[in-house]
Amino acid sequence: MNRERYLALINPAIALVVRKAEDYNDGPSLHDYFPFRDKSYIQMIHLKALRLVSLADNPKPNFEGTLDTLYDLLNYTAFYLDYLEQKCQSSNVGTSSLSAPSSQAAHPEQRALDPHYNALAQQSLPTSAMGSQSSLPGSSIRKVYGENSPLS
Repeated sequence: MNRERYLALINPAIALVVRKAEDYNDGPSLHDYFPFRDKSYIQMIHLKALRLVSLADNPKPNFEGTLDTLYDLLNYTAFYLDYLEQKCQSSNVGTSSLSAPSSQAAHPEQRALDPHYNALAQQSLPTSAMGSQSSLPGSSIRKVYGENSPLS
């Protein structure tokens, strides 16, 4: 899969989180919705994975289908990544494993399996549904929300 195809696949998930953020800008921060920290994020990711299994058995649901569930899974994973980045930055422990990959990144097995990993992670996204520049892995989900981020 090339970069353009990858971006075309994830842009609907980005657009979804931007639209939903408009409903939450004046409310609690995004991370307040995950009171048990790591376990809360993992639980939501697990629930979406279970939903995918359910959809495999019932491909014609009444409500959210496979694509909706995959977009939710992408976004919950990004929320968790943002939480982990904040956690590492506040403790100054292990930040290199969550920042943009480098030759010293903490995931050498991923680099070995995917030779495009570093190149893809270090390129910038074009202007997309969110209307601004962002970067791939290692950037904060805050860039999606802009100045009125519910993540602050």
